Amino acid sequence: MERNTQIMFETSTALAMYVSIQAVLSLYALNEPTGLCLTLETECLTGRDITDYLMTILTERGYNFGLQLSENPPAWRRASRLWPAERKHSVWIGGSILASLATFQQMWVSKNEYDESGPSIVHRKCF
Repeated sequence: MERNTQIMFETSTALAMYVSIQAVLSLYALNEPTGLCLTLETECLTGRDITDYLMTILTERGYNFGLQLSENPPAWRRASRLWPAERKHSVWIGGSILASLATFQQMWVSKNEYDESGPSIVHRKCF
């Protein structure tokens, strides 16, 4: 990542930059403050989709699950299925949402910060 930061500031006229993990941006697109996102090739699965997918794989490998389903499980046991129709664009949507937040102004790496700290600044500011 340091090399990318160096290229952005030393070979282009970028005034600032930010790097984020795709799964994090997908969660922003879902308006979820926390969560789990599993990326499979070009799809990002969250919530119940992950459970279903992992159960399928484990069942195929011989593991059995005794699931008790209830119509009204307690709130802490409810899983939501978060698979938006625009999931192929969720990373871009999440990036747009992140960049529009007032707090984002303090998150990105500015050219001045890069000049003062060098390429390693990306690890302190972006991850």
